[in-house]
Amino acid sequence: MSIVIESVFFDCDGVLVNTEPLHYRAFLKVVKPYGALFDYKTYTDRYIGFDDRDAFRAIMFDYPVSFREEDIPKLVERKNAYILEEASLGVDTFNGVVPFVRSIHEAGVPLGLVSGSLRKEVEAFLSYLGILELFSIFITAEDVSHSKPSPESYQRALKKMAETLQRDLTPSRCIAFEDTPAGIESAKGAGIRVVAVEHSFDKSYLNQADLVIPSFEGMSFSILGQLVELIIGAQG
Repeated sequence: MSIVIESVFFDCDGVLVNTEPLHYRAFLKVVKPYGALFDYKTYTDRYIGFDDRDAFRAIMFDYPVSFREEDIPKLVERKNAYILEEASLGVDTFNGVVPFVRSIHEAGVPLGLVSGSLRKEVEAFLSYLGILELFSIFITAEDVSHSKPSPESYQRALKKMAETLQRDLTPSRCIAFEDTPAGIESAKGAGIRVVAVEHSFDKSYLNQADLVIPSFEGMSFSILGQLVELIIGAQG
């Protein structure tokens, strides 16, 4: 492979683990007593891609709920407790995720996790899959002031990975895997090339990515390298 990939970053929910339905149920469990009720399509159309804080703020804007900004930290705690309770029973993933992540690690390419979820949630999910220790750095909701689509998450990820590796990174030689328009915008805003996976949206919603793939089934680091070469060749 002639193109050097300096680092690979993964979003978590909807990319590595099939947990968006779980997040939806958790949000409903927390906000329904306050007067908000919405279906799963509304969740994916409106709230997916936000971290918990911004999702609760959006719900507060969209519905005549009885909670306010100052209540959001305790709402996040309640949702987190529900997520961890459910995750202890098992986490669903997508075909090809674990072998693909392992192939990147085995190739010696550093892995980063960039998620709007809380650190405890991410660690629980990846521990269940047996891939937690493969990741060199984590950027989660606690690490940023602004959630995706702000580029802050990926800017911090680049900085933290560079510090961990003790060398500079070229953003355009890094790859981010995302599943939402907000995630794509965040990574692109930091100068990172984006491969979107159609786990949560079909490709018509993901056209800002450099490449869209249907799933990770059959993917390997070698195939990723070939795809990156095609991306760069097409973009000149």
